[in-house]
Amino acid sequence: MHDLDAYVRDMAAKYYLAKNFKTKKAEHEHLVELGIAIGSYRTYLEDRKRTPMHGIGYPRKNDAFVNELVVTYGYEAQYQALLTALADAEAAYKVALAKIVRQAVKP
Repeated sequence: MHDLDAYVRDMAAKYYLAKNFKTKKAEHEHLVELGIAIGSYRTYLEDRKRTPMHGIGYPRKNDAFVNELVVTYGYEAQYQALLTALADAEAAYKVALAKIVRQAVKP
Protein backbone atom coordinates (compact mmCIF):
# COMPACT_ATOMS: atom_id res chain seq x y z
CA MET A 1 0.00 0.00 0.00
CA HIS A 2 1.43 3.37 -0.90
CA ASP A 3 0.89 6.80 0.61
CA LEU A 4 -2.15 7.58 -1.53
CA ASP A 5 -3.99 4.49 -0.29
CA ALA A 6 -3.13 5.29 3.33
CA TYR A 7 -4.22 8.89 2.81
CA VAL A 8 -7.59 7.87 1.36
CA ARG A 9 -8.10 5.28 4.11
CA ASP A 10 -7.48 7.96 6.76
CA MET A 11 -10.13 10.19 5.20
CA ALA A 12 -12.48 7.20 4.96
CA ALA A 13 -11.92 6.50 8.67
CA LYS A 14 -13.17 10.01 9.50
CA TYR A 15 -16.14 9.52 7.20
CA TYR A 16 -17.11 6.16 8.75
CA LEU A 17 -16.74 7.57 12.26
CA ALA A 18 -19.14 10.39 11.38
CA LYS A 19 -21.66 7.94 9.92
CA ASN A 20 -21.94 6.05 13.22
CA PHE A 21 -23.31 2.75 11.90
CA LYS A 22 -25.49 0.82 14.35
CA THR A 23 -24.51 -2.68 13.19
CA LYS A 24 -21.75 -4.39 11.28
CA LYS A 25 -24.39 -5.44 8.74
CA ALA A 26 -25.10 -1.75 8.10
CA GLU A 27 -21.37 -1.11 7.70
CA HIS A 28 -21.05 -3.87 5.12
CA GLU A 29 -24.16 -2.74 3.23
CA HIS A 30 -22.74 0.78 3.02
CA LEU A 31 -19.44 -0.52 1.64
CA VAL A 32 -21.40 -2.52 -0.96
CA GLU A 33 -23.44 0.57 -1.90
CA LEU A 34 -20.22 2.51 -2.41
CA GLY A 35 -18.84 -0.32 -4.55
CA ILE A 36 -15.70 -0.69 -2.45
CA ALA A 37 -16.54 -3.85 -0.51
CA ILE A 38 -14.78 -7.11 -1.10
CA GLY A 39 -16.22 -10.49 -0.30
CA SER A 40 -19.39 -11.54 1.43
CA TYR A 41 -20.84 -10.40 4.73
CA ARG A 42 -19.27 -13.44 6.37
CA THR A 43 -15.84 -12.45 5.02
CA TYR A 44 -16.46 -8.91 6.20
CA LEU A 45 -17.16 -10.13 9.74
CA GLU A 46 -13.97 -12.21 9.75
CA ASP A 47 -11.92 -9.25 8.49
CA ARG A 48 -13.62 -6.88 10.91
CA LYS A 49 -12.44 -8.93 13.90
CA ARG A 50 -8.86 -7.86 13.25
CA THR A 51 -9.18 -4.73 11.09
CA PRO A 52 -11.03 -1.43 11.52
CA MET A 53 -13.72 -0.63 8.95
CA HIS A 54 -11.51 1.74 6.96
CA GLY A 55 -8.98 -1.06 6.47
CA ILE A 56 -11.45 -3.27 4.64
CA GLY A 57 -12.24 -2.87 0.97
CA TYR A 58 -10.71 -0.49 -1.53
CA PRO A 59 -11.99 3.10 -1.25
CA ARG A 60 -9.99 4.16 -4.33
CA LYS A 61 -12.23 1.91 -6.47
CA ASN A 62 -14.91 4.61 -6.24
CA ASP A 63 -13.57 7.92 -7.60
CA ALA A 64 -16.76 9.81 -6.72
CA PHE A 65 -16.48 8.67 -3.08
CA VAL A 66 -12.81 9.71 -2.91
CA ASN A 67 -13.59 13.10 -4.44
CA GLU A 68 -16.41 13.58 -1.92
CA LEU A 69 -13.98 12.81 0.93
CA VAL A 70 -11.33 15.16 -0.43
CA VAL A 71 -13.78 18.04 -0.79
CA THR A 72 -15.57 17.35 2.50
CA TYR A 73 -12.38 17.37 4.54
CA GLY A 74 -10.65 20.14 2.55
CA TYR A 75 -7.66 18.13 1.36
CA GLU A 76 -7.75 19.09 -2.32
CA ALA A 77 -4.18 20.44 -2.45
CA GLN A 78 -2.65 17.50 -0.58
CA TYR A 79 -4.57 14.99 -2.67
CA GLN A 80 -3.51 16.63 -5.93
CA ALA A 81 0.11 16.62 -4.71
CA LEU A 82 -0.10 12.88 -4.03
CA LEU A 83 -1.68 12.23 -7.43
CA THR A 84 1.09 14.24 -9.10
CA ALA A 85 3.78 12.37 -7.18
CA LEU A 86 2.19 9.06 -8.17
CA ALA A 87 2.03 10.08 -11.83
CA ASP A 88 5.69 11.19 -11.73
CA ALA A 89 6.73 7.89 -10.17
CA GLU A 90 4.80 5.91 -12.78
CA ALA A 91 6.41 7.95 -15.57
CA ALA A 92 9.88 7.35 -14.11
CA TYR A 93 9.10 3.63 -13.88
CA LYS A 94 8.08 3.50 -17.55
CA VAL A 95 11.29 5.28 -18.59
CA ALA A 96 13.39 2.87 -16.53
CA LEU A 97 11.47 -0.09 -17.94
CA ALA A 98 12.13 1.08 -21.50
CA LYS A 99 15.89 1.15 -20.80
CA ILE A 100 16.04 -2.52 -19.87
CA VAL A 101 17.73 -4.55 -22.57
CA ARG A 102 16.80 -8.20 -22.76
CA GLN A 103 19.06 -10.64 -24.49
CA ALA A 104 18.57 -14.30 -25.12
CA VAL A 105 20.85 -16.61 -23.20
CA LYS A 106 22.54 -19.16 -25.45
CA PRO A 107 23.13 -22.62 -24.02
